[in-house]
Amino acid sequence: HFYGLRSTSMAPSMMVVGELNDPFAPVPDDLLANLQECRTVVEATLDVIANSFLETDIQESAMGPALKAAYSTISQIGGKLMIFQSTLPSIGTGRLLSRDDARGYEANSKEYELRNPADNFYKSMAAECSRQQVCVDVFCTSVPYADIASMCVLPKYTGGDVRYYPQFSLAKDEVKFKTELTRTLTRDVAWESVCRVRCSKGFRVCAFNGHFFIRSLDLLALPATNADQTHAVYLAHDEVVPNMQACYIQCALLYTSADGERRIRVHTMQVPVVNDMTDLFRAIDSGAMACFLTRLSAERTNSARLQEARDALTHKLVDALKEYKLLGGARHNFGFNSLAFPESMKLLPLFAMCATKTLALKGAPRDVAVDNRVECSFDIMSCSTEDCLRMMYPACYALHGGSGDAGIPENDSIEALMKMKMPPRTALAGERIDARGIYLIDDGRKLLVWVGGQCEKQMIASVFGDQGCPDPFVDAYLPTISGNKMNEKVRNTVKRIRSRNQARYQALMVIRQGTQQEALLFNHLVEDRASGGGMGYGDFLAQLHRLVQQAANAGR
Repeated sequence: HFYGLRSTSMAPSMMVVGELNDPFAPVPDDLLANLQECRTVVEATLDVIANSFLETDIQESAMGPALKAAYSTISQIGGKLMIFQSTLPSIGTGRLLSRDDARGYEANSKEYELRNPADNFYKSMAAECSRQQVCVDVFCTSVPYADIASMCVLPKYTGGDVRYYPQFSLAKDEVKFKTELTRTLTRDVAWESVCRVRCSKGFRVCAFNGHFFIRSLDLLALPATNADQTHAVYLAHDEVVPNMQACYIQCALLYTSADGERRIRVHTMQVPVVNDMTDLFRAIDSGAMACFLTRLSAERTNSARLQEARDALTHKLVDALKEYKLLGGARHNFGFNSLAFPESMKLLPLFAMCATKTLALKGAPRDVAVDNRVECSFDIMSCSTEDCLRMMYPACYALHGGSGDAGIPENDSIEALMKMKMPPRTALAGERIDARGIYLIDDGRKLLVWVGGQCEKQMIASVFGDQGCPDPFVDAYLPTISGNKMNEKVRNTVKRIRSRNQARYQALMVIRQGTQQEALLFNHLVEDRASGGGMGYGDFLAQLHRLVQQAANAGR
């Protein structure tokens, strides 16, 4: 179905094209409209679409032909295509079948095929869109299976986003969907972009990680990019580094602004060069390193088994610690049987273990729904370092604890809110959770409030009102209770967390101890052995020590 949009009309004209193998766009001049001139007819079109198919029983989808027709309409000028998909494409080009059964892949060396597109149509279409400066965003609510592995190829190579809402319901996802769609439509975007990274003599760009199309060894094509996306660059040196005090890394982005101006933005960073390898280890940013290793492992899941991707991450960590151990043992008299690492790397083993427990990497193929696993991998490869670390090791706030000024800003300004003292954080281990308290877990994607079974009724009423805990399957609303410090603290804490993350809306889910939904909390207790099907932090350190010891003995 095509809808003609004319500024002189009060309602759209609908046209039906029955050709699915070779679709075309009728009256293409009427399919694109200036929003300011045609806002009335655009809003009328949205109402027509919603009302016309409100009671339809047809669940077939011709997304592939529709995508080709939309591409032919916009390819001459470039821009953004937004796909809203609520069922699996089932008619015409790009037809997909359900692959949501991982049982046949449990012992199969090609289990990664589930995490790759089922039809080459999507990759070839993404290449064409990138060539014509067309960015594709996907909003998907398909139930029970959406084949995100096939759908995400379109935004992956065009600089777009994937927004997946599993088990979509208005009570749970209405505000989230509206907020994220508004963000996509209103944020600043750099159009028709190309990005190049250069570095000093002696270094070279080895690889890139993220969502883009690589035109040459050091040139990335980005039909659209924005502040919510990040890209990683792998630098290497194959020769002796020149004798100098510093080297330089430069990133240049050539793009078109929303006003049609062609601009270039250049960032140049000076990096000191050291002669002592131990100085290099001491300067490591463990958070950035953990995020980069996680990105590489998430990318590896597209071509290797999950266990192989987890092992690759562990082996890279082992290699780094082995080198430092050999250096430190000779120079600083570290005990050869100790797990030695500099202060800057003390959190790296924890982050590495937590990375293997994310939805992208944890368990066997059938332990996590394929769509959820692929969406998490897509997210990891585009989110910031801060968001990636929050995804790996969520923040757990003890709402019932802290001093009297925790959660209370000095005034009502956003600046005071962001500087506000937060409630005390708790380690993500079951033994640290008190059944008499209320905890808020922030993983960067959702907010989870856990209410202990021995929590006082007065405390529950202070947070949620006299009606008590809301249903766990809704985006919970926290009422304002005047003069109640506990209520004010919780609301301000939630508000600050949501203000920090503009890219995504974090829905609030409330669960009680002892209910079936409590499994969501257990998944976040990453330091425990049972969480994610992996080992606990103590066991992981013991294994890491053994592997480093073996590698060091082999390298002596």
